[in-house]
Amino acid sequence: MIPGSSLKGYIRTAIMYANLKGLVGSPNNIRNVLHKRIKKLEPKNVAQHLESYFFRARRPKKQRGFVDSFQQLIVSDPEVSIDRDCLSVEKFEVYELPAMSKIVSQYVIAVLCGKLIYNIKVFSSPTDPTNITPLVNEHTQVLRRLSFLQKNNILFESLKTFGCKLLRYEIDRVKQIKNLEKYREFLEELVKKYCEQQTNCVIGRIGYMIGLKSKTVIDIVKNVDYNLFYKKYVQK
Repeated sequence: MIPGSSLKGYIRTAIMYANLKGLVGSPNNIRNVLHKRIKKLEPKNVAQHLESYFFRARRPKKQRGFVDSFQQLIVSDPEVSIDRDCLSVEKFEVYELPAMSKIVSQYVIAVLCGKLIYNIKVFSSPTDPTNITPLVNEHTQVLRRLSFLQKNNILFESLKTFGCKLLRYEIDRVKQIKNLEKYREFLEELVKKYCEQQTNCVIGRIGYMIGLKSKTVIDIVKNVDYNLFYKKYVQK
């Protein structure tokens, strides 16, 4: 089962991706932000300063530390709505693309139907930053970060942007592989349903072994600055 913490991490990545992609102007603007914010750190912390750029603000000096936009977001662990008939022992197989050479197989207990229902809450900021008197920059920065997730449809729109990007990427990976034609057709139906039509639902990719593109903004880095991508990802 996917815990609430994993879903919250996926939401964080989706919003960072959408905001990075939405920087006004040419790819140079994105490139400048990446160069300033991606430091020579351990791989697991490589995006730490980039996250700070979008989500964090320094507290007033006496308080010390930082606030983070996502301290206003609460994601519960799921309420499980699954019948026993939904559980099945299945053989999972891993193949290398595009050659379709089999790497490994493993038997798992798979969930084939049912629902995982999460409770997601966004707490409001203590006050409107524009109502502060006197106007102190460190206070307004804190309140802007705390109210960041209250922007109209930011969660929905970011999840849709990120999820549809992942879906189209998967289609590109498999579209030339004859043995995966039915899978490609299934993915194309999902694009029509969730990306090309008005809907109240979003599609996502979350869980174990889903790849870097589903867990990071590496796709943007590769597209706007391949040299940075090569240094930070390929050489690692």
